Amino acid sequence: MSSGPELRVLTGSIAMARITSNRRIILLIGTLCLLLAPLALRAQPADFSGDWQTFWRTGSAVLSLSQEGDRVTGSYQPDDGTVEGTVEGRVLRGTWAQPGASGAFVFALSEDGQVLTGRFGNGEYWNGFREDAEDGSSRWRLGNATPRETLRSLLIAANVATYAGDAGALRQVGNLVSYAGPSTNAGDRASRRTMMFDILDMSTLRIMDVPEAPETPDEDRLRFAVGPAAVPETTELEFRRDAFGRWRLVLPDQEALAAVRGRFLEAMGHESMAELDRARANSPRTVMREFIQGANSWDEGGRARALAVMDLSHIPERLHELEGPIYADFLKRILDRIAYVVWQEIPDDPDRSVPFVYFQHPVGDITIARVPAPAPEDGSAAPPERWKIASATLAAAPALLEAMQELPAIPGLEEPQALSPYFRLREAVRAAAPGLVVDRGYLELWQWLGLAAAFVAAAAAVVGIGAALRGVARLGDGAAGLGRLALPAGLLAAAVILSWAVLRLGLTQMGLPAVSTVAGLFVVVALALLAYRLTGLIGGWFLARAEKTTHYVDEIAASLGTGLVKLLIVIGAIIAAADVVGLPYEGVLTGLGVGGVALAFAARDTVSNLLGGGILMADRPFQRGDLIELDGTLASVEQVGLRSTRLRSLDDTVLNVPNAQLSDRTISNWGKRRRRKIVMSVGLTYDTPRDRLDTFVKRLKEVLLEQPRMDRDDLYVGLKGFGASSIDIELMFYLKVYGYGAQIDAQHAIVLDIVALAEEVGVEFAFPTRTVHMAGAAEPPRVLPAEPRSEAAENAETAPIAEGSG
Repeated sequence: MSSGPELRVLTGSIAMARITSNRRIILLIGTLCLLLAPLALRAQPADFSGDWQTFWRTGSAVLSLSQEGDRVTGSYQPDDGTVEGTVEGRVLRGTWAQPGASGAFVFALSEDGQVLTGRFGNGEYWNGFREDAEDGSSRWRLGNATPRETLRSLLIAANVATYAGDAGALRQVGNLVSYAGPSTNAGDRASRRTMMFDILDMSTLRIMDVPEAPETPDEDRLRFAVGPAAVPETTELEFRRDAFGRWRLVLPDQEALAAVRGRFLEAMGHESMAELDRARANSPRTVMREFIQGANSWDEGGRARALAVMDLSHIPERLHELEGPIYADFLKRILDRIAYVVWQEIPDDPDRSVPFVYFQHPVGDITIARVPAPAPEDGSAAPPERWKIASATLAAAPALLEAMQELPAIPGLEEPQALSPYFRLREAVRAAAPGLVVDRGYLELWQWLGLAAAFVAAAAAVVGIGAALRGVARLGDGAAGLGRLALPAGLLAAAVILSWAVLRLGLTQMGLPAVSTVAGLFVVVALALLAYRLTGLIGGWFLARAEKTTHYVDEIAASLGTGLVKLLIVIGAIIAAADVVGLPYEGVLTGLGVGGVALAFAARDTVSNLLGGGILMADRPFQRGDLIELDGTLASVEQVGLRSTRLRSLDDTVLNVPNAQLSDRTISNWGKRRRRKIVMSVGLTYDTPRDRLDTFVKRLKEVLLEQPRMDRDDLYVGLKGFGASSIDIELMFYLKVYGYGAQIDAQHAIVLDIVALAEEVGVEFAFPTRTVHMAGAAEPPRVLPAEPRSEAAENAETAPIAEGSG
């Protein structure tokens, strides 16, 4: 009976053990799955399917691949080639074949699946990248229903592939050309295509001049002459209709094409295509190509390319980087509404004598004209004129786009990239509230609203910043000066807000150029006012610190530095304001120089005093508190300013001496002495014994040597002579003190020590006495008290203890 509970306990233990074991097994299986998952994923074949823009040493092609499992097949154009292979992980191995050639290849796919790296033949590279389905070569669906359409399609494809680097544009070139003569290999066909494009690229033509069809409907051939614009040399292009009714451009053999290319180069005066390309780098065709390709790759370095071919001389140079993108935006949107630009329709003659007008309109033309190049600063010969998009074209671009606004853009160019903040803001407004993008007077409705908001924000900035700075100024003495910055800081913030609004709202381009000028002047004035007051505040702080020291150099430096900085701020503001309104800064500097000379001549005394202050700061003949002698007057230095120096004489009279006079006078600086000379005289009575007299003199020298501030190397003590009432002892020594107060203290200690020494030795100091001898008197002579004497008489005699200083 007792075995029941024990059995249940044992059964439960076994169950718990099984559960624990199962959990461990599940945990182990999960860990193995996590570890093996990457290996399993790597074991899956990579996806090579899609369109790839590929290139090798001598050509390029669009490679289209399809994949089923690990098998890959595909083709590439324009060489009518095929490929097939097997995928192992991220590696594709297989063979390629095209008319007249075949071989093996190997491709490796990058981790992100976007880049192919491979080779074929004897180590030739064959690389590529995955084509964007929305923005790749699929947009170049070219036609060849007529000779005109064939030539246009061929030029577009070749231009995009050559100048834009889009190999996908060559996808349909095989359908646009045929090859004269017997069947050739891929290398021969690629060479023919290259030389034919060189011939077409050296030519200047008008696609509308190419006939739509032969004069005789049944005729299946058509010829059209092309050649360079600047020379009479030409060649005939042959178009042939195939069995499907499509027109193809016939490519002669390499020898014939090379001959035509050579004739063109010789007629144009060049020995090679590279030399020709360097010569026509400055031509209307290059200008148009640089602008359009720069606009299309704006964020990838195209900004500089586009702005470089735009003549922005109608706006100040300081605004080129700000307003140039806005004008580029206007012009690009106009070109997108005219036609797809084919470079060969624009002349490439760099020596063309007249401007090239690409588009004419009652509102304004699109013109490419010669622009004089800036003269070198080193005085060398001026570079040749540069072809650029005319400034008149750019100035008229806003009105021209407004006139063409309803004309739809060329298919494929309907959504151009916004190049400037103005157009990005405009497109954002259009997307959010299309009703705001409507004309209301000079501006669109959203621009009026933005301008009103900018004025409100500017007013709020003036009030808010001013209140904040004045509040901080009330917190303590250290921040009291910040209240003076309230107005200029608020005005500067308002100016920045309004200038930002003018730029973002495109007010200059919309016919309100004066608004940009006023906003620029507002910024200059506000910034100059803030800098001027801030300089005064900082200079005052340094001046207050300098006044607490004895070195007037800091005081002069603070005053002079503050004044110079303020002067530079005023000059800089004048130059900046002149630049804003369009005046050349060279003329402004010349005017300031002439005005400065006239002002210096009229205020030459003031200028002399300022220069004198600079001389005092450089020479440092004295410092604050020094006792100086100027023209026989002793006075202490109280303050050295930028124009004059304030002195206080010994009778408490204040003297203001111009720095020009002070720097030209001989100044005796009593405060610069390293030691002070003291001359004293001690008189002893005539009844002093010799031994005591000698002892007193020797002990007196010892007493002086014991003084802490005594110069022990320059001390003299000895009997001087016989005075009217005393035997005189002269003391001459130097005290190492700098101030007059320290000198008095040292002399005080010395006199006390001399008195104590006299008491110790037992000698007496003599005082003025007079002995009267009475002739014939029986009484012995007696000493009578001295009669009072005048002050002059007392000064004439030597007192018992006298002192002097030198």
